[in-house]
Amino acid sequence: MRPNSTLVSLALFSACSAATAGTILAPTVYSNSLGQLDPSYPVSALRDQSGLSANYVSGVTDFATFIGSGVTHAADDLKSWLSDEQKARGFMILDLGASYAIANFVMWNGAQAGGNGLGTSVRGFSLTASDDLNAFNNAVFGFTGNETNWNASVYNMAGAIGRYVKFSIEGNFIINPNVPDGSEPPISIGEIAFDVGPVTTNPVSEPVSLSLIGLGLAGAALARRRRPARQS
Repeated sequence: MRPNSTLVSLALFSACSAATAGTILAPTVYSNSLGQLDPSYPVSALRDQSGLSANYVSGVTDFATFIGSGVTHAADDLKSWLSDEQKARGFMILDLGASYAIANFVMWNGAQAGGNGLGTSVRGFSLTASDDLNAFNNAVFGFTGNETNWNASVYNMAGAIGRYVKFSIEGNFIINPNVPDGSEPPISIGEIAFDVGPVTTNPVSEPVSLSLIGLGLAGAALARRRRPARQS
């Protein structure tokens, strides 16, 4: 009788399939200190995909494939979020819905990103991930914004883990960074999303996978015991 390779294969398949990689995820906005210009430019526009040239299924669609397809955002203010009047510095708390390992952040500029010379897209920002709303004290990822009109700008966040992301915006491209808040036009963003994967990337340590591997090995050992002795 041959060793039970089916059980071993099942265990190894479970171990490999447990690590799903790189899906695109739209966050919800838990809190927002920047407000919105008026109901025509709601903060929900950051995740509703209304201005994108193609749509994705949040938490399902492969991030690299979707971004690599060249998805753009419409040059339309009404499909973008604009912060409150004269409020271009502040932060949002973004909720991913569960704790994830975060690989990338992607942002599409709003309608006023630069094509008409207004340049109200994000100049500089930082991202901090945490599982605790009151403890954004781990690694901070700081970036300079990109005024590429309507295309996706991807920012590396490799090493970040958490359910919540603090998105701190430092201003837009048409203001002097040294000018106090309250004397500049609003920020404009078309869409944002994250590239996420499971926090535990070593599936062999998972109890279910370990039990399946143990079951497979036990089956193989039992098969060896039942094998008849060779005749001399």
